[in-house]
Amino acid sequence: MKIYPFKETQISENVYRRTFSPETAEDELIWHRDAEDRKIYVVESAGWKFQHDDALPVSLKPGDVISVEKKQWHRVIKGIGPLVVEIHKAPNDTIRITLGELRQRIAEVKSKKPKKRPSGWLPATSKNLKLDQPFTADSWITNTTGVPVNVLVKNYLSSMGLLDEDEE
Repeated sequence: MKIYPFKETQISENVYRRTFSPETAEDELIWHRDAEDRKIYVVESAGWKFQHDDALPVSLKPGDVISVEKKQWHRVIKGIGPLVVEIHKAPNDTIRITLGELRQRIAEVKSKKPKKRPSGWLPATSKNLKLDQPFTADSWITNTTGVPVNVLVKNYLSSMGLLDEDEE
């Protein structure tokens, strides 16, 4: 478990209150990046500063709001008294589901009819063009390669960039 230079209390979902002590060692306040966007609301500050990467430090005063984008380098610079901030983290985009729920969602997607384009035409996929099924050609094509005609047509359309990917 990581040890941080602050005490943290969760206020609500994605909202945390952090208190930095004036006894915090300066070498504990390192440059870092966060995994999500966040807004920092300054509640109390005595001489503390905030610094974005490639920017000069700015003094923190109660009522200040600082935006930090995810993966953006930043740090706090120690002041003479405590620093209290409220961190509002952007919601995490990941979801947690069980394997059974995942299988159910996949089955629901597979059972739906193919998506039609606004024009009403289905996408030009191997399945929609029935190129996944063997067929024969009459005398207009001479096939001496031994490769099934549906594979020849599929390869030809694909080489010209006219075939869309099949959705699984």
